[in-house]
Amino acid sequence: MALFDETCKSLIPDPNGWYSVMFGLNTPEAYKKEFEIAEDLRKSQNGVGYAIRDSLSGEIAGISFFLRMDDENRSLEIGTTNIALRFRNTYVNSSAKFLMLQEAFENLKCIRVSFRVDEENKISRAAVERIGGKYGGLLRSERILPDGRIRNYCFYSIIDSEWPDVKLRLEKRTSSS
Repeated sequence: MALFDETCKSLIPDPNGWYSVMFGLNTPEAYKKEFEIAEDLRKSQNGVGYAIRDSLSGEIAGISFFLRMDDENRSLEIGTTNIALRFRNTYVNSSAKFLMLQEAFENLKCIRVSFRVDEENKISRAAVERIGGKYGGLLRSERILPDGRIRNYCFYSIIDSEWPDVKLRLEKRTSSS
């Protein structure tokens, strides 16, 4: 099965999921646009999209992106993470974030990795805090969403001096899974 088909099969069945409700990512057409965005980011060298595959079942468990890649300032954002319902609150997201953070800090030599999370998305905010993201502020009235709600973003970050402790925490989390 092609990666696109696997992703749709895994992520679309959650009609009440955050991305379904907020961004309308609940159809193959909507995910086709996400794949096109990922390809555009890759071509512009401004980002990279990743499919997250569960190592035990082999299934696509979610997606996540490097966004706003800034070589000059050695920073990037991890975002647009969507984990399939059956893989939430498992080792999957911690493992994926560990690999992405390791790539960012150890290979790309980033000094800062940031996360922007909708203020109302308590599940994602807790996940970012659990992996070691530090709250850095709120961007108010950032965007009007398709449902008319005006979104506020919470900013989180991990900086290079924090990476060794975050890495140790994530290694413990992922090895005990």
